[in-house]
Amino acid sequence: MPQCTATADQIELVTDSISGRALNWLLQLLRRFFNLLFCPAVQRYGLPYVNQMLDTIAMTAEVFPKFGISIDYSVTRDVQVTATSLDMSFKGLVFRQGENAAALNPGVDPVFTQNGHMAYVGISDFVFNSGATSFYNAGALGKKFEKIPSRATRVLLRIRQFFTQPWRMTAPLVAGIELTEAPRISITQAQGVTVNLRVRVTTASERANSAPKTVSSVSATCQASLKVTIQGSAQENRLNLPYSNVQCRIVTSNQLKQILVRPLQGLLNDRLNNFLEGWFYGGVPVPLPKGVIFTQGIIEYHDGFIVVGGNLNLTPAGRQALGDRNGR
Repeated sequence: MPQCTATADQIELVTDSISGRALNWLLQLLRRFFNLLFCPAVQRYGLPYVNQMLDTIAMTAEVFPKFGISIDYSVTRDVQVTATSLDMSFKGLVFRQGENAAALNPGVDPVFTQNGHMAYVGISDFVFNSGATSFYNAGALGKKFEKIPSRATRVLLRIRQFFTQPWRMTAPLVAGIELTEAPRISITQAQGVTVNLRVRVTTASERANSAPKTVSSVSATCQASLKVTIQGSAQENRLNLPYSNVQCRIVTSNQLKQILVRPLQGLLNDRLNNFLEGWFYGGVPVPLPKGVIFTQGIIEYHDGFIVVGGNLNLTPAGRQALGDRNGR
């Protein structure tokens, strides 16, 4: 658009009347005015009108209704015109309804180095971390005690319990895992997307109609790798984040606690797998109009952000809707 050119080689009124021939002569003048004025008119009136319309569009969508979590795609500035593109800057903030967004370090502005595809979407780690904070504030992965499946673990815990709770030796032993701080997500060119979690593993004796009494409690740090994919369908486009390689490490210098808790590693991994699956299952909606599919082309990882590039295609329903509008 900075080098906008528009030409009308011929503008003609189809008629055999005398007035029609006269009008055709006038239309040649109109053609010259069209070639001269069209581009300035688009730049002066068209883009401000588009920006004005964008200001009135609600750009929020529920992501995880169960937790009351939504995402805000609000445009943060007017559409910027370059020699090869139209650039739109979005806020990209995940939040809980009725809560003020927690203060986070600002994200890195994505840098686009290619223009071979129709559309490129840059997403900073700020977006993911705002979502992680919302999940933490919603109480995701809160402590939930459950029976300890490992017999060896129960035997070791009974030995410790003998010295701390001898009067509760007959009470069933349970274990609970909870997040102790919001997960932190980082994006690097070398490792891709990783999520780091800090959890507390608590073992306790539990009697009916009474609160569990702690036998042992230790912290653990865990890390999981994420892959980013785009899935487009006739209904919607979603950013999917399948995870893998969950690894946890007990944080304690007490050798006895390490011996006691290490057998709970399986339970810890199972709980975290369930948490991550619930967190990322189904992905995050991408703000595209209905009837438009984002066909993935490339995914690039950079320090602090990712870039997803691809093409935009119309679904059959989208083509029909476009045809109906053109017909009107």
